Amino acid sequence: MKKRTIIIIVFILVFMYINCCKIDKKQYLAKNVEYKLNNVLTNISRFINFTFHLKIKAFLKGTVIANYNIISNIYKQIYYKSITIDKAEGIMRQVIENQIIGKTGYVYTLKLRNDISKILIGIHPKLKKGIDVSRYSFIKRAVKIKNGYFEYKWKNPGEILTRTKSCFVKYLEIEKILIIASTYKDELMDYFIINEFKKLFYAVNYKIGSISLINLNGTLAIHPN
Repeated sequence: MKKRTIIIIVFILVFMYINCCKIDKKQYLAKNVEYKLNNVLTNISRFINFTFHLKIKAFLKGTVIANYNIISNIYKQIYYKSITIDKAEGIMRQVIENQIIGKTGYVYTLKLRNDISKILIGIHPKLKKGIDVSRYSFIKRAVKIKNGYFEYKWKNPGEILTRTKSCFVKYLEIEKILIIASTYKDELMDYFIINEFKKLFYAVNYKIGSISLINLNGTLAIHPN
């Protein structure tokens, strides 16, 4: 084999080796970037889910306690005969029915019986007083819990998707009344994420990139620009 031919072959092999190294380096860098981005997104997602759960629980608890205090005070006035039952019920109904949680959420009360054979609607913005709702599993769960937070799946007539509802309940034992604040969980998501997590998203920015949040309906919720 001629010397010139050997030099050409060596040159070609060196050239191929250098290109392979470049390709391997590019692939390594791409995988490294992908790995780091996945880590960032996973950690942020976990943080948001955990924080959001605490926020919505605290929000609904605060709403229920505020109504619990109002209703308790009104029943005390009835007891001391400083207000009539009809007037008291009118005030409670006005207070409860004027509250909106999220977009469609609300506060309502249930009246329990001693044998719990029937669980009746007390004050509700959409249902009439006295309707027996004991057949619903989430109502039974609320009665069993009496004080605390829980979630359940629900779909109203005419709706396509089954969604998660968040509830906080508190029991006014002396009157056997259960006070409940309830809303679709996703209706509070935008409020808490936009108001609570903007700083987090703005803090985690890079020289050539950023983190954004897009709602399930395709709307851009948070973007640093």
